[in-house]
Amino acid sequence: MTCQLRTENLCVGYGGQAVIDAISLTFSPDEITLVIGPNGAGKSTLLKAMVGEIKPWSGSVNYSDHQAGLEHLAYLPQADNVFLQKTVLKNLMVGKEGRFRSTSRERETVERFVEKNFPILMDKLFTPAHRLSGGLIQMTALARTILMDRLFMLLDEPTRGLSERQLNEIFPMVRKLLRNRDKGVIIVEHKIDLTLPICDRLVVLRGGKVSFDGPTKGIQGLRDVKEYYF
Repeated sequence: MTCQLRTENLCVGYGGQAVIDAISLTFSPDEITLVIGPNGAGKSTLLKAMVGEIKPWSGSVNYSDHQAGLEHLAYLPQADNVFLQKTVLKNLMVGKEGRFRSTSRERETVERFVEKNFPILMDKLFTPAHRLSGGLIQMTALARTILMDRLFMLLDEPTRGLSERQLNEIFPMVRKLLRNRDKGVIIVEHKIDLTLPICDRLVVLRGGKVSFDGPTKGIQGLRDVKEYYF
């Protein structure tokens, strides 16, 4: 049976105000989904509810007919996504092995991954994260999330803080990396033209509800999205 991640009639809110209203979605491995919508539509709240950071008012999040657990999910939040006092390498080891300490073989595995996929981080491996630029911190967080190697990855604005140069350097690699890992990926992102081409599916949220859910094939870019879905 194919493992799936599902929300069923999910309702979430803050201070008595509903943000997500009875959303039911099913996500499968081998599928990259882009979730978009205007500010306040509930995009980040959806991801937080799916990883258990926020308790739903009602409804459920399930993984293959069982309540979803973090052991199946890798989550990249918008903020507070690295250990600032730890080096880049230690942050990555937490993603790969779940601990700061590592053997020489484990470090070599992570270093090969960085050299191949995030070469800009190679000379920063022993630098504390708090000494990095915002863009390099975000790259560290993204690399760590991928290294967690979970069946589903939930990425909340993965390009946040990256300069145009950094985007041009690493995003083609990120596209290929996500495609080649046979994972289910759910991306919340404002840079629609950048992320839409790598996604199989588009989900549009408006007012806490799903206003569109379908394949990205035939959708040309931001102009189409704004014209038809916003």
